[in-house]
Amino acid sequence: MRGVRHRLGTAWHAARAKPPGRPGVGGPLDRLDDEFHSAYERSRDANADDGPVFVVLANDLVLFHRGQRSEWSFSPRTYHVLKEVAHVPLALFSSLGNEPPEHALGRSRALLDWIERAQKDVAEAGLDAATTRDARQVLTLSAQALGGPLERAVVQKLAEATGPLLRRMIDRATALQLDALHEHVQAALDELGPAAVARLQVVVTGNHQARVRSLPMQYFRARLREPEGEERRVTYAEAVSTEQEALTLLATKVLDQSIASAFFGDPKRMQRDLLGDSAQQLLEARAFPPIR
Repeated sequence: MRGVRHRLGTAWHAARAKPPGRPGVGGPLDRLDDEFHSAYERSRDANADDGPVFVVLANDLVLFHRGQRSEWSFSPRTYHVLKEVAHVPLALFSSLGNEPPEHALGRSRALLDWIERAQKDVAEAGLDAATTRDARQVLTLSAQALGGPLERAVVQKLAEATGPLLRRMIDRATALQLDALHEHVQAALDELGPAAVARLQVVVTGNHQARVRSLPMQYFRARLREPEGEERRVTYAEAVSTEQEALTLLATKVLDQSIASAFFGDPKRMQRDLLGDSAQQLLEARAFPPIR
């Protein structure tokens, strides 16, 4: 299986900073509460098994299994070419009215030069003919917009003209990334074998905006036949940026599900706000006035 691989040692349980002081009531109850948090953290770390776990970080797929870490990039160069071409008209749209005219003029000249150079790179990127035409047309239309003052009407016309091209480019970029992700995942699964795959967990990291339709989330939910929102084997890690944070989140989820099943008969009770179910019932029963 291709990829970067090395032994982890104790990387699963890297040292973490002690959380800030928790509010308390004073006396023995605080000591008991501290004991709960200590026991919780010990149990979480002790029960973080040795994989297999896929962690998706930006454009990288990382596999943790039996003390080893393997890594692959699932965004081919052609994907990045399309992404960067798409950013050109978006940059012009975003910069509207944000610079003094003299600065904007100098920057426009520099961008025109870069667009001319980029045309050659796009032509030689290895994209199919139709996608190459779309990408080059986006650059051409952007260059035309830079031929005069970057006014609102000009930028709006650019957005309308490039929108259909960008949608087709997004479709192609998505296919490129999805195919690359599938290739690496399937190679890893073939090497893991059925017994390990049956225990596989996945953590997909990302920002808030990507949560609903994250490409890796959709892919792994489809492969593991997991309905949206269930997060039984596929977990979304919002605002997580490191592998250790992702692994800690997974261990937390597993422990929380065990506790919630034992105490509440609902394994997902602690994956929601613990007060949420009671709050919903109380809000339905009470007639709080609307805020106007």
